[in-house]
Amino acid sequence: MTARKPRKKRSPPPRHTHVLILAPEGGRLVHRKGSVDVQPGQLQGLKVRGMVRLVDLTGLTETTYVTLPGFAPEDILPALTLSPGEYLPNTLQEDVLLDALPTVNDQGETAALIAYAPQRVLADLITELRQAGLTPVGAEPAILTALHDADTRGTVVLHSQPHQHVGLMVVDGQVIGRTRVPATEAPEERVDQLYQMVGGMASLLGSVQSAVEHVVLLGDPETTEPMRALVEQNNPDVQVTVLRGENLAQFALTHAPLVTLSPHLPRRQAEGRPPLWPLAAGLAAGLLPFGVVTVQSAGILRQMQAEQRVLDQNRVPLQEYADLQAREQAATRTVQEAQTILGARVNWREHLTRVTDQLPEQGGRYTVRLGTLDAAATLPTPAPAPEGQPAPLPTLTPSVTYTFSAYAASRAAATNVITNFEQTFHLNLEQLSKEPDGQWLLRASMQEKP
Repeated sequence: MTARKPRKKRSPPPRHTHVLILAPEGGRLVHRKGSVDVQPGQLQGLKVRGMVRLVDLTGLTETTYVTLPGFAPEDILPALTLSPGEYLPNTLQEDVLLDALPTVNDQGETAALIAYAPQRVLADLITELRQAGLTPVGAEPAILTALHDADTRGTVVLHSQPHQHVGLMVVDGQVIGRTRVPATEAPEERVDQLYQMVGGMASLLGSVQSAVEHVVLLGDPETTEPMRALVEQNNPDVQVTVLRGENLAQFALTHAPLVTLSPHLPRRQAEGRPPLWPLAAGLAAGLLPFGVVTVQSAGILRQMQAEQRVLDQNRVPLQEYADLQAREQAATRTVQEAQTILGARVNWREHLTRVTDQLPEQGGRYTVRLGTLDAAATLPTPAPAPEGQPAPLPTLTPSVTYTFSAYAASRAAATNVITNFEQTFHLNLEQLSKEPDGQWLLRASMQEKP
């Protein structure tokens, strides 16, 4: 059964008059008549008035991608705001602001691209803007602003940040997947990482009868320009667009936001849920009068003979009906078996992202890097069926096991990653030793918790 695609709504005109581009080198406040460079902590000197929308290139805001089979698009945000801990990375230890873009993944299931940010950090920035005379109307990661440049073709949007590369796959306006890779420091290696990401996403797009025809790049020129040249050289039919702050500002000034992170985000409750009232015990028993009727034996015999004649007349149609029922039951079981097989597939992208999301960071850099990572999925053995009865169709959930080695920059970093993994996995630590270069080597195996 294919999930219902979110209905596209006509975007209302933006309410804001200004856009603040947050970039690693500083901020830039843009409006329709010009722009001015600004620095965080120095916004009080601005002499402007109006509503401002924040577009973040710094990593202050983040994204994650979750699959929500069985959810209607309008039910996604209430579910996220009621229990955000079920959908956000376990490494978050503080209150966050979040919003979600309903979409459909590559399997046709309902999914959501979630944007989130620490409430404290974003609230401090918004307070500073208000003190400067600007009224914030929300914030969003720059990679979501860049989605306005995606078209109906297979589009890959890549944001290269100092500590990570994030990629989105877009087909017919739907974000069908997200990928995230820890970034290296060497410029040529960073370009190779991005190019390999495009190749991997091209394979995924091929599974939905699409191809990469448009690549949108965000990041510093030392990475995006060589990446543009590499794609154009090896794939001349692919359009490559590099977006800078001024391009993002133009999108933000002319399009309504796809998501809006605001410190006053309402925590909507799930609709349609009835109150849980206690049930009163007890049943009222009614007594019906019981009568005894005496009839003649001949009358009973005539009635039995008439019913037998009716059965004889309908024997063939009844047999055909029984055959149809048997065929229907067989077809239903075949469909159930197919659904069981499809439900036992492993979404490796989602499982591996769950592992890399546990790697600790400090100052925008990973303090633990994976040396090797092997993953295997096994299915539990179904219970045997009772003798003489058909085997029940079990719900088989794959059990994923990982074997890995990792290098931590310090003992504290090694302790952090062990703690993070133990929150999500059953961890079996096999080795923890200090290497001659000062790094700590970890070898372990782990299995996902049910």
